[in-house]
Amino acid sequence: MNRTANSAVDVDARDGRRSRVRLELIFLVLIFVLPIVAAFVVFFLWQPTSFVHHGNLVEPVRPIQNVPLRTLDGREFQFAALQPRWNLIYFVDGHCTDPCHNALFKINQVRLAQGKNVSRVNSVAIFANDAAQHAAAGIVERYPGILALMGAPDSIRALASQFASQHQLADRMGYRLYVVDPLGNLIMSYPENADPTGIKKDLKRLLKASQVG
Repeated sequence: MNRTANSAVDVDARDGRRSRVRLELIFLVLIFVLPIVAAFVVFFLWQPTSFVHHGNLVEPVRPIQNVPLRTLDGREFQFAALQPRWNLIYFVDGHCTDPCHNALFKINQVRLAQGKNVSRVNSVAIFANDAAQHAAAGIVERYPGILALMGAPDSIRALASQFASQHQLADRMGYRLYVVDPLGNLIMSYPENADPTGIKKDLKRLLKASQVG
C-alpha cells in the first residue's frame, strides 16, 4: 500500500516538474515571439498619422514588363536589370526645363539620403525622345549617380504606357516620379512637385520593412 502511495506521489511529482518545464518553455517562447508580433502589428497594421505615406499608392501593384533599352554610352540594357534594387524613376520627356531638373535633383538626393542603404536604391532617368536624349549627357554630369536610360521610340512608348495612371491623364509622362520595387512592380507615384522629405520618409520605411533589394 505504501509502495502504491509512493508511486502515486512520484508520478505526481514528475507530472508537476513536466508542467513547470512546459510553462517555462512557453514563457521563453513568448518572450521572443511577442515583441516580433507586436512590431509587425505596429509597423504594418497600425499606422498613426506620422506613418501615413506621402505618395499615391498603385493598387493593385503593377508588374512592369521588360523592354530593351540602352545606356548613355550605347550599351544594351534591359529594364528588368534594375532588379533587385528599389528604383526611383523619372521620364524626361522633351527638353529638361526647371521642373524636370527639380525632379531629377529630388530622386538623386532621396537616394543619397538613404545612408547605409544607398546601394539598395537606383535613381533612374529615362529619356523619352530625341530632344530629351540630346540633353542626357549634360544631365548625367549635373546629377552624378543617376542612371540614364534611353531606347527606340517603340520601346519607350511600351514602357511609358505601363506607368500611366489616373493621376496623369492630362499630363505628359514626365510629370510624375515613380517607385518600382525590387521585384519589378510599380507601387507608388508622386507628383513632380512632391516634397522630397515625404518621398525620403516613404522610401526609408519601405527599405526598413523589406528584406529584398
